[in-house]
Formats: sequence, structure tokens, C-alpha cells
Amino acid sequence: MRISDIIRRHCLPFENHHEAIIEKTTWEQVQKLREGTKRRKPKNTEKNMFAGLLYCTDCGHKLHYNINHPNSFIEYFNCSNYRGNRGTCNETHYIRADSLEQVVLLALNRMVSYLKNHTEEFAELLAQKTTKDYERESRNRRQRLQELIARN
Repeated sequence: MRISDIIRRHCLPFENHHEAIIEKTTWEQVQKLREGTKRRKPKNTEKNMFAGLLYCTDCGHKLHYNINHPNSFIEYFNCSNYRGNRGTCNETHYIRADSLEQVVLLALNRMVSYLKNHTEEFAELLAQKTTKDYERESRNRRQRLQELIARN
């Protein structure tokens, strides 16, 4: 069973249950961008959950989602700028979707395990990160204010 199937079957959304991780406007903008992908969806398949989120490590172009036509059960991503397809990237940067799902699932399991075994440490790390993010944002706003005052 694929991770995307597990997530769809076992994760129900509970809206307005806890504080959002990201702002609603940011979420809506990302969803609009993801809907607007220009790649056509292969027939009789759902859009892969990683589509539009993966980038080539060498050239920075997107990795496109594909299905192997003789073996339609093989789904993969490859560099959209590969030289063999008239691009400039030297490597194909091919990764199978099922391998990617397994790597992400293992990373999530490690995080959950860490959270279960080190709850207080995790809470402290999260608080530190939140504090650092707040301080960075505050610093950026002060700097922007100074720039606007100087400009005025």
C-alpha cells in the first residue's frame, strides 16, 4: 500500500481545531499554484502528492511526474531540463515515486519516534525555533521600517 493511500484513508481534516502552521492566505496561494501546473495528468490516475514540489539538485528546474507507458504501475519524476530532452542539465535525476514515498515515510516515522521518546526536548526545540523565527521577522520588519523612513 502506498503512503498516499494510507494518508487519504486515515487522515481526516479537523478544521479550526488548533493553530495553523501556515497562514490561510499562504495555503490558498500554494493550492492555486499547484492547481495551475501545465503538465497534463496521465489518464485514469490521480495527481501525485509530490508533483510540483520537487526540483533538480544541479540546475534547479522542476522534476516532472511521469508514468512508464509499458508498465503503468511505475511512476517516477525526472528533470525537466535534461539535456537528452533538449535541456542543459547533464543528469536525468530520475527518482521513482514509490521510493520517494518510502523515504518520506521513514523520515516521518523517525520524527514521530523522536517525538514520542523526547517530548520535552521536542517542545523546547520547537519553542526555540519559534522564538528565532519571531526574532528574525521582527528584525526584518524593523529594517524595512528604517528603509521606508529613510526613503520618506
